[in-house]
Order: sequence, then C-alpha cells, then structure tokens
Amino acid sequence: MTEKSAVKARTGGPGRPLRARSDEAKESVRLRLIEIGRELFSTMPHSKVTMRKIAQQAGYSTGVVYHYFADGDALFDAIRDAELCRSEASLLAALKDIEDPEARLKAYVVCTRSYTIHIMQLFGTRFLSGSHDSGEPGTAIPSVSQFDPSPASARIHALCDTLLQDLFDTLPCHPLPIHIAADSLIGAINSNLIMAGASSYRQWADPIEVGDRIFDALISYWRSRACEMAGATIGVDQHSAPRTTEVADGKT
Repeated sequence: MTEKSAVKARTGGPGRPLRARSDEAKESVRLRLIEIGRELFSTMPHSKVTMRKIAQQAGYSTGVVYHYFADGDALFDAIRDAELCRSEASLLAALKDIEDPEARLKAYVVCTRSYTIHIMQLFGTRFLSGSHDSGEPGTAIPSVSQFDPSPASARIHALCDTLLQDLFDTLPCHPLPIHIAADSLIGAINSNLIMAGASSYRQWADPIEVGDRIFDALISYWRSRACEMAGATIGVDQHSAPRTTEVADGKT
C-alpha cells in the first residue's frame, strides 16, 4: 500500500476523516498522534513542528488532531508524559528488588539521570520542563501551578520524596525538610547534566562521575547534619536534667 493510499484508508478520502467510535479506536488514534509528534520533535526544530505537519504525517486531517489535543502545547505535554511513563516503568523495575534505603535512592538517581540524558539527546532541554518553557530568552518565570503538567512527573517526584523519607527514618533525626532535600538532589543532578551538555566555553567533567560525587556529598551532609542535630538535642536534655532535679528538691 502506498503512503497516499494509506492516508486515504485512514481518512476516508480528502476531507472525510474516519471517526474513531470505540474507546479503543480513539486511544489508538491518540497514541499514533503522540508517536508521530515524538518522531517530529526528535528530528526537527521544535518551532517547525506544527499541528498540520503532525496531521499530514499521521494521515489525518488537522481537525482530527485538534479533536484530541486543544493545541500544540497539549500535544507536546502528552508526548512528554508518554516519555515519562516509560521512565517511570524502568524506575519501578529497577527498585523492585532493592531494600536498602540509600541503595534505593541511588538507583532512583541513576534511572532519572539516564532519562534526562536520553531526553536531552532526542529533544533538547525543553522536554525536561514541559510546554510552559518556551526556550526563549526573557521568558517570565511561571507560577507554581504552571511548572509541570505531567501526571507521570508528579508520581516520579513523589517517589523521590518517599525514598528520602525512608532514608531519613534511618537517621537519628531528619536533617532537613523532605521537599528541600528532594529539590537539592534533583536540581543538582539535572543542573550538572544540562551544564555538561550545553557548556561551550570549557570541557565539562564526566557528568556521570560528577553526579555520583554530588550524590555522595549530599548523603554525607545529611548524615552528618542529622548526627549534629541529634547530639545538640541530647546535650540540651543532659544539661537541663540536673536543674530540673534541683528545682524538684527545692534547691536554687
């Protein structure tokens, strides 16, 4: 079957797109549009990828694309979420047989780092943050509600919080709030990868080795801080205990 006849078979001829009636058929169309969009975003400048071009490549009318996605940003976010779902599946598989909290957190870092490298190689840095990031200089910082529309991304970040909670529960006390620890870990690892890929003024050190050193440094800091905080608490308790006894005995 030629490309032209394949398009005709899917659309019912010029101007007469076939309507997907069952839920399975509708999901099949949606997934095909996502896959075509993924191919175009990975091979063309993002500014050149249009809804019309995606429709032509997929063999549907532009109206069919707009039936499934309100605009280009919605399609972009769906493509990105599909990539994140693949990353999430790999991450959960990697964690399945690991029990040690620190080893589980390290596995999380390795998996998410691999995803970041993969995405940067295919699509550039825009796919790391979602459709709100235009990639243009001078773009306003988005509000918190705009940061990431991906459900898969939310689940992956929530998993990081859970893994940190499990690790901190093994320490004498929590060295800092979980969300600050998570932002420190994810931000440091991803920033290192982005700088290594984007730097044009120097030869950046191996981002994998640097990332491992960042992870080790954070773990060491958290453990040390937890011990210091616990020690300070014990010192306060020990210092105050005799005074409490003296008061009870009527001494000054």
